[in-house]
Amino acid sequence: MLKTITKKVISCVVIFSLVFSLLSFATYSESSEPPAKVSQIKKVITAALAVDDEEKRKEAADLFLDDVDTMNVIQIQENIGVTLTEHDITVLKGEFRKFTFIQRGVISSLIKQGYTNDRDDFSSFRTIANRINRIVTNDESNDNGTRFFITILEQLAVTYSLPTVYDYNGDKSQIYFAMLDAGKKEKVNSFLSGLLPFVEEREDGLNKGTVEDFLIKAHNILNGLIVGEEIKEFKAFLENENGLIYNEKAIVPGYTPTPTVATSPSSSTGGGTGGGGVVIVATPTPTSTVAATATATSTPTIRPTVTPTAVIGPTDKQITAFSFKNLPDAKAVIFEKVHTIVIKLPEGTDLTNLEPVIEFKGASISPDTSAKKNFNNPVFYTVTAPDKSKVKYVVMVELVNPNDMDKVVIEPKEIILGYGPFGDIFGHWAEDRIISLIEKGAIAGYPDGSVKPDIDMTRAEVITALVKAIGLEPVKEPNLKFADVKSIPEWAQGYIQVAVDNGIIQGYPDNTYKANNKVTRSEFLVMAMKAYKYEESNNTSLKFKDAKDIPSWALGYLAKAVETTIIEGYTDNTVKPNNRITRAEVMTIIDKCMTLGAEK
Repeated sequence: MLKTITKKVISCVVIFSLVFSLLSFATYSESSEPPAKVSQIKKVITAALAVDDEEKRKEAADLFLDDVDTMNVIQIQENIGVTLTEHDITVLKGEFRKFTFIQRGVISSLIKQGYTNDRDDFSSFRTIANRINRIVTNDESNDNGTRFFITILEQLAVTYSLPTVYDYNGDKSQIYFAMLDAGKKEKVNSFLSGLLPFVEEREDGLNKGTVEDFLIKAHNILNGLIVGEEIKEFKAFLENENGLIYNEKAIVPGYTPTPTVATSPSSSTGGGTGGGGVVIVATPTPTSTVAATATATSTPTIRPTVTPTAVIGPTDKQITAFSFKNLPDAKAVIFEKVHTIVIKLPEGTDLTNLEPVIEFKGASISPDTSAKKNFNNPVFYTVTAPDKSKVKYVVMVELVNPNDMDKVVIEPKEIILGYGPFGDIFGHWAEDRIISLIEKGAIAGYPDGSVKPDIDMTRAEVITALVKAIGLEPVKEPNLKFADVKSIPEWAQGYIQVAVDNGIIQGYPDNTYKANNKVTRSEFLVMAMKAYKYEESNNTSLKFKDAKDIPSWALGYLAKAVETTIIEGYTDNTVKPNNRITRAEVMTIIDKCMTLGAEK
């Protein structure tokens, strides 16, 4: 059980702000190719909280209150049992200077109280625990991350009688994080704004808006794992730890603003946005029109005849109309509930170089809407509100028979809260890389619209993705000679054949391919470097702490990947060559290879 947390602990508001600032900072350093500047603070805090010796914890906590320049980092290392390099220490002090004395007091108090011990069993929600562990500690096997997260949730419950975990719309298989007390949320958001500069260097946008924006992305990450039964187990675990953490009686989202249904769109504005496929006129924020010329007008947005659905979320960051210049036949449906825009165009329309005409509400929209885009593949737009919070839209074009132009478009399935197709990548550390590949047509999601960025990949899957990315066509009549050819999925055989023919793969010494085996980082890096015509490096003296674990057959290619910055390693100076590789990591490496190839 978690240690009892009394009301004597430091203000819940400060703790809450700190933990989610740390979580948001950590989320995007879990990448296999993290930025050079990483958070050492979370590394030290999670290690300190795990120390069983209460006196050593208290000593370490007191050291955090010292002046940064006189901070005894060596003493901290001895007390909590972590090893920091000179670089780590420099980064740690540099980051710590950004905190006020009060914020350092928060860290000190948190360390003093500690958290749960090793007897806690997270096996019933292992996928969720692994994801939280990666967010907090960069190591999915380090359960200190999950202990840390649960400790914070319990502290909120005990100190302020404040639940933070709910079912989403009554669905127990989905989780919803929220602070429903508006007064406390306002205080938290006010304090959090002081910590935002600490995470501002990130380009992920995870915590650049309000607390509400962050919480939405946090539960999207967990719901995006699509492990409904584990979410139920996670909630049961939280309820067992403290009955105040999880409120299963409240139905959230708890607010549903009443939409105004347009009777007819203005021919000069293109109408409003739609919630669940119905046009919603949102006022009073002025609508910004983005068009190539002053006289260009958008085609009115279709209003399917369905029951109006309330728009979820603020209305100050919204696309209200979408069409294309010089294509008057374009008919768009904006599904505001899932932030998806579906546009019908007649068969035969060339989609490779279209100029969009977009109307939106908010401070800005990106990318530049005057730029022509290839709409053969999904295209993503981000609308930023005056308060800097953001929302993403995915735009998809369907070519249809002219006789079908007026048929009602079915609303896309909601993949995670507030988002439809590709929604489980929003807020992910590899979001930008994955979007880049989707827009290039190099990858597609699963039939249900999800991407599942955190699942491992098989040898059949990675070769299929890699061959598509480099633009090779699968062999129509493959003739694979592997001894286990019968176990190779039919859909992958043509891709594997072309990979063999081009020297990208060879198979195992026993003449098997093992198509359903999970792929390691070393294996995929060799495939990718060969696919993009990189030679092995002769400089194989790598500085990673686990360099000795790199297989000899992969060393030259891995060294070349480091030389070309295709990989940089993890924040703890390891490369984890034998870890299974996830879809997000595969996509990141492919996108880097494509980008570097384009620059050659």
